[in-house]
Amino acid sequence: MKDSFIKGGDWYTKNGYSSRSVYGQPFGDENFSLSHVGLGVVSMANSGQHSNGSQFFICMTEIPELDGKHVVFGQVLEGMDIVKLIESQEMDKNQYLQTMVVISNCGELPLD
Repeated sequence: MKDSFIKGGDWYTKNGYSSRSVYGQPFGDENFSLSHVGLGVVSMANSGQHSNGSQFFICMTEIPELDGKHVVFGQVLEGMDIVKLIESQEMDKNQYLQTMVVISNCGELPLD
């Protein structure tokens, strides 16, 4: 959704309709201690309570209405220019990108 968030993580069908968990079954919501406070927040996409799979989204703005519904688990620390480039790509009528985007060479940082 332009100006709201970009969504990804469908590694199984690669068409945006699957959210298969690497654990097999969907997994539960861990906590809602972090909020969707703005640009670069990374959160789980789901279809309701405790239905997390592989899909995630990156916020392009503050989205408080998602607090308590989607688990925030990260923050883009570098490369927001790339995230904005992804958001600027052409989308179809269903708000899916016309070209496939692959996120690679990314990682996780230890909590301090």
